[in-house]
Amino acid sequence: MSQQNSTKRKIVIVIAEGTTAARAANASALLALTIGARHQDLIGPDVPDADGHLHAGISDTPVPVLVAPAERLAELVQAQPPIEIIGFTKTAAGAHTYDKYIRALAAVASADLDYLAVALIGPRAQVTSLTGSLPLYR
Repeated sequence: MSQQNSTKRKIVIVIAEGTTAARAANASALLALTIGARHQDLIGPDVPDADGHLHAGISDTPVPVLVAPAERLAELVQAQPPIEIIGFTKTAAGAHTYDKYIRALAAVASADLDYLAVALIGPRAQVTSLTGSLPLYR
């Protein structure tokens, strides 16, 4: 794992206020899968324990899970590069297959999407300026 990358890049997940714990956990997991797929350098190599059994590599980059009003999530998705935004919408949550998600998303204008959660990945200072005042999801 690159310590240099983890000190320059920041990742946060922001959950919409009022989202149930189960839906917040699901949204966070799905966003984390996408983050890991897009940023494979975040994951370290597999690590053996004292018995030689390998354990999957994990990340040394913290990913705080924050909470904000839904309107704030709509603002966050407007962040410009170099901030990368990955969103999880009510449209995605309501689709139980990827094909249904594709069809449902194609029928909703960007401005009409309701976000349940968003992930922000980018330079530490810029991500902090957008999310630093948000509290942790509890």
